[in-house]
Amino acid sequence: MSVIFKKILGYLLIITGIVTYLFSQNYSGNFFLYPVFGKSIGIVLLIVGVLLLRIIWVTTKKSEYKNLQTEIDAFKSKADKILVKLDDCKIIMNNYSEHIDTIESNSELIFDSIKKNENRNVNQAVLIFEKHRKGQTEKYTSQTIYTDEITLRLLLQKQKETFIYFDKSNRNRYYFDIDFIHE
Repeated sequence: MSVIFKKILGYLLIITGIVTYLFSQNYSGNFFLYPVFGKSIGIVLLIVGVLLLRIIWVTTKKSEYKNLQTEIDAFKSKADKILVKLDDCKIIMNNYSEHIDTIESNSELIFDSIKKNENRNVNQAVLIFEKHRKGQTEKYTSQTIYTDEITLRLLLQKQKETFIYFDKSNRNRYYFDIDFIHE
């Protein structure tokens, strides 16, 4: 089955589940002896539809990650590399707080909802490595690292060195290998 067909099926199951549930709430006919069966069927269809969409999303993300990793491995196998001592890298931090409004409800009445204000701290960093080559300074910046400075420094101290892989024909196309941070 194709992914599009599975998505359509998932959405149809969700819609059918909701319609079945809502229909059975006010049902007074003879088809269902007990309206609770209609509600149960609606809930089951809704849950199956949501689970199907979730499985599709997870499978797609795993496939995208695997494809990206394959591309990185292919790039690394053909590229030149520079050994980088991580002590020689500058750490540039970008930490900030973001305000999040959430609503908590303890009942079905909207007036009983409690609005909560939360602040979430976001820690971001990049590593910058500069190399002097042919009278010019080449600057290599890592991808964004989502961790606090202390943890990052400990990871760098433990790893000690890594590689920057760059395209032989275009040194502006490179991959700063920081995979050890995510392990």
